Amino acid sequence: MTFSPSFLRDPVFLLTAAVGLTGVVFFAYYWYEGRTFGKRWPFPRRVRRPPVLRGVTASQRPEIATKEAIGLVARGEIATLGGLVYFFRGSGNEKEILLDPTLQAYLQRLLAPGVLAEAVPPGIQNAHVQELLHQLCHCCEQAARLEKERATAFDATNSGHMQLLRELWEAAGKSPADFSHRSEAWVEFGFQGLDPATDFRGGGVLALRQFLHFAQTHNDDFKAMMAFNRRILAAGEETWYLFAVVSIQFTAQLLLQKDHAFYLPQLEVLYDTLKGGAGKDKCEGGAKHHLGSARAEVLELRGGGSDKSQNHSKNDRDAAAHKPWTGVRDFEEGFHTLHHQLLLHFKRCWHRDLPHVMEYNNYMPSVFQSFFVPD
Repeated sequence: MTFSPSFLRDPVFLLTAAVGLTGVVFFAYYWYEGRTFGKRWPFPRRVRRPPVLRGVTASQRPEIATKEAIGLVARGEIATLGGLVYFFRGSGNEKEILLDPTLQAYLQRLLAPGVLAEAVPPGIQNAHVQELLHQLCHCCEQAARLEKERATAFDATNSGHMQLLRELWEAAGKSPADFSHRSEAWVEFGFQGLDPATDFRGGGVLALRQFLHFAQTHNDDFKAMMAFNRRILAAGEETWYLFAVVSIQFTAQLLLQKDHAFYLPQLEVLYDTLKGGAGKDKCEGGAKHHLGSARAEVLELRGGGSDKSQNHSKNDRDAAAHKPWTGVRDFEEGFHTLHHQLLLHFKRCWHRDLPHVMEYNNYMPSVFQSFFVPD
């Protein structure tokens, strides 16, 4: 006597079972392939978050924080300066971009010549770890100098300050012979009055130098933004904006750490941009030489680039993240780069949406929210 269930002879059951089994096979296939080939994976995959310090704070227990960070670097879970800062600041401190002073002082003592081996945590003797921490301290020192410059008021009697203003005048294509510290022409730059010095109070001399840096390195965009405002004002429309004031505001906001949450992409622009790189040079195959400029390109394309360009930039970024960790990182270069990308992002958003000038304060949160994103 043989056992033969009747449902096995039911064609509807057999068809349903076959379809179900096929679904399981396809699910397993796409799950496996999706780990390597993201475009084949039909569902959004869970992105692994970068490591962050938990349980202790770096300011209270810098030795524990450093020991954990060294272990993460050794295992390859932290490969960038931006990733290191992201880890050290801990959770709930998304607005912070600078290393805690207590932790910075602790790292500097560890890296000082002549420190006894038993006084340092295991793993810090590794050349790669030492280089990473040395450059992190170097970037922190640069950031402190920039903050000091931000707090320095523009002084019309200072020849160096006036030279920066002259160079800004000339970057707009104006004749050096026509330069004047007080002139109606400064309104074309987006200053609020005849004397640009009155607008630099929030960002100090750094805001002037950063605006000049943008004018010199992105001169076409700089002139296009001035031309946009001239055209709008000539037409009697109300969609113009105070170009210089926007740039000054960004300079102050990026350093004061009060207004925006900075995620790993922004931290890697700040801390992993190479000195003198500024995102201009490329290596074979179009990939960026370093992660900072690759991250910056992703930020530049966000809100204005095609999907194809964004995918290409993400590949460049990922490739750069796995290259050997070489080159001198430069916080000032990264700070300029992040500021400029934010200003270009603002340009694309404003020129696209054309809000009323009086809506500036209500409009800006949407600009920031579309720029300061996790990835």
